[in-house]
Amino acid sequence: MKSFFFFVKINLLIMIITDKRRRDMRASHSSIPIGSLLFQLTDSTLIHSVEIERIERSVSDSYLLLVFRKGEGQLIIGDDLYRIQAKQSFCLLPGMNFSIENKGRSVLQYFQLSFRVIYSEEGRMDPYAGPLWSDQGPLKAYPFTRMMQIAEQLVECVVEMDGIERFKRNQLFQELIGFLLEQHHDSKGTDSPLHAVESSIQYVNHHFTDSLTVRELASRAELPYWQYSSIFRELTGVKPNDYIAELRMTRAKEMLLRTDAPLREIASQTGFVDEYYFSRRFRQSTGFAPRQYVAAMRKKISVRDWTGHEVHIPAHPNRIVFYGETIGDLLSLGIKPVGCSYSLKGTWYEEELQAIVNVGTPLELGTVEELSPDLIIYANTDEGQYKDVAKIAPTVTFDSFQPLEDRLITLGHWFGKRREAETWLHRFEHQSEEMWRELEPAIRNDETASVFTYHRGNRLFVMGTIGLTETLYHPLGFRPTKRVQSLRNQHRAYQEISESQIRDYAGNRVFLILPADPTSRESTEALWSSSLWNSLEAVQEGHAYLVEESKWNIGDAFTREKLLERLPALLTESS
Repeated sequence: MKSFFFFVKINLLIMIITDKRRRDMRASHSSIPIGSLLFQLTDSTLIHSVEIERIERSVSDSYLLLVFRKGEGQLIIGDDLYRIQAKQSFCLLPGMNFSIENKGRSVLQYFQLSFRVIYSEEGRMDPYAGPLWSDQGPLKAYPFTRMMQIAEQLVECVVEMDGIERFKRNQLFQELIGFLLEQHHDSKGTDSPLHAVESSIQYVNHHFTDSLTVRELASRAELPYWQYSSIFRELTGVKPNDYIAELRMTRAKEMLLRTDAPLREIASQTGFVDEYYFSRRFRQSTGFAPRQYVAAMRKKISVRDWTGHEVHIPAHPNRIVFYGETIGDLLSLGIKPVGCSYSLKGTWYEEELQAIVNVGTPLELGTVEELSPDLIIYANTDEGQYKDVAKIAPTVTFDSFQPLEDRLITLGHWFGKRREAETWLHRFEHQSEEMWRELEPAIRNDETASVFTYHRGNRLFVMGTIGLTETLYHPLGFRPTKRVQSLRNQHRAYQEISESQIRDYAGNRVFLILPADPTSRESTEALWSSSLWNSLEAVQEGHAYLVEESKWNIGDAFTREKLLERLPALLTESS
């Protein structure tokens, strides 16, 4: 059967087009001809991307709507880099190059919807490839659950369809497009429901000490109660009443810690009916009576973590669980955790942490709970799991991919060791310069280096900003090749390549990482002995190095310091 085309003209949002010529449709937000565009869904797919998988492709003659359902990673559109996570969506124009990389420890799951657009005006119908909204960043979609429901329905009905089923499917797609367009374009100069609720939230932020009800707020926003509550929860993550209560409770905590005002006065100034109701709600919220809370908090410090949580942590924690890749950062500051998320076998600090418990990857909450930690450092952005972890002990998120200097200063602040962190960094910088100056006779000016590794079986990667490259790329040391520098400019940790591309990335020195995984290790050994590898100029000149992943491809502070001792001997050896 020939494709059944059905277009529904969007009349929801009419805009005046002063210039009908197509080249002027692409210029600005105000020139997007929404009222003259017809939309047709061409394909819908649910994609599962496994750990560290990278997908590269270009949009053909269709638009591409990406709706992220689960996981985290990064999306590169042209030269722009976006961090992605669940409840985000992007729309790509025809002809755009893009890549998606799973950077989490679980599956990255997203819907991929392809569609075409036709411009219809005065009896003419022409293909349209211009913008549909003002920018290509994350789309506004509130409530996101509605967008997800429609995407799920579109994917469910991809089996063979007759004409009427195609009609209904495309009709459902029109609903999705209308849902998005309504939130990105004002209609007849009035605020959209999204803007109305955003304004209402600002009002609440300044008037939460007043007597407020959700019905009054919905009325002020000129929205039905159900719609107001739904959008409010999508924007803030909580119900309106809970949001107001949290604002009041936060202000009350601040007053308790900063003043000696009577409870009656604090209750009055924070929107509670009286001091008795305030005390009851305070205990329900914190587990403490107000004055008990003051005594407890004065033994803690308040910090803001990587993903924006304000967390009260012990001033001197002694049972720390570290879930991340850079546990050696803690060791460099003299801090020994009781639990970590991976095996330490073969690492430089194996003997330093003999009694440590492996809490697993993915994280085993039961194991963590058995350790009775007083602080958990969580190097992940999974907000759903964060809430479960935070029930066990105070939990702070930590970006283990940020530069070493930033990581140590953050930890120094949290643990009251800022001076120790600065001292370590200063010493390390001096030691690095000293090592590279000693190596000057053995290294040519502007000599380049590359690092390759297999992961998840026979999948080959070139390293960009993390691991061994953090040590090799130094003002007095090696330079990245042009291809690797391009990755670093995009803040790319690594990129998957084919074996045939090795020569494109290989530098004057090549380092091949030997992983612990048996399958990946077998692939590495096969490459090391292959004619392809041995044909590289660096290999033929004796500048190829095979090194263990657990000792050489970790970028934490403890390992980086160890490599300063070991790297000179490695570089003066012949492969």
